[in-house]
Amino acid sequence: MRRRVTRYAELTSLLDVLFILLFAALIQAAGIVSAATEPVEPEPEPVAPTEPAQPAAAEHAELKQRAIDELTRSIGERAGVYARISRDGVLTAIEREHAGGAQRLDVDTPLVEVSDDADVGLIYLGERRPEWRLCTRIRVTLGVPDLSDRLVVFALDAPLTELPVALVEGLRADQEACFTAERGVAMVVPPEDTP
Repeated sequence: MRRRVTRYAELTSLLDVLFILLFAALIQAAGIVSAATEPVEPEPEPVAPTEPAQPAAAEHAELKQRAIDELTRSIGERAGVYARISRDGVLTAIEREHAGGAQRLDVDTPLVEVSDDADVGLIYLGERRPEWRLCTRIRVTLGVPDLSDRLVVFALDAPLTELPVALVEGLRADQEACFTAERGVAMVVPPEDTP
């Protein structure tokens, strides 16, 4: 009969593996235990949403009135410039206020022209070329660097409903462009309706 020889090298390897597994199990158990013993912060209680404070309607009315008063005051301090516009879309005169009184400059400058496209009818000239916009023409005519101290009134000699659509739309666009391009404030003012 043969004798069986025990190989200790194989057992050492097996013991190493068992030791590593035991060590890993102990570390994992220690992590679970330490996590269980750490103090847990309570979750904050949900805060009920509150309604934002509603400003009083009286305060709004007062602030609005103060803004209107300030706007009226600042516009009222500007010198008036009056662009007289005929019903057929011609700038007929530019009148201005100054220290010595009023001054009138008669002109004959068309603001619209007939389009080559029969479906279009009329074209507002300031739409094609910015230098032909009404406030730019007024600034150049007056020989001033900008219209920052002017209130430009587009004084029409006919109600808006009786004017060509291209003219009305062009004047509305020029009213806005007056501020952005020339730093002036412009208003389209048709004649008062007669009863």
